[in-house]
Amino acid sequence: MDTVRVFGSLLGEEPKLTGGTFVEKNYKELKTLNPKLPILIRECSGAEPQLWARFDFGVEKGIKLEGLSEAQISKALEDLVKAGEILKA
Repeated sequence: MDTVRVFGSLLGEEPKLTGGTFVEKNYKELKTLNPKLPILIRECSGAEPQLWARFDFGVEKGIKLEGLSEAQISKALEDLVKAGEILKA
């Protein structure tokens, strides 16, 4: 995986959407475990929260975070990592 991007209305006035909560709780650990992996977080007012991963050769895969629990987001991120490993094979 080359890059992880999280964007959408993550930290706005509404109760923090799951994507924003996930970022707040897990960013430090993700960066500690993957210090060279760029993790980009973009607040976009009114946009649906999404997580995108970029792999070798410009291949990108994304998931919509709306309505997902933190556990579901963690699982989806794990699935993206596995997808990246398959692409490398």
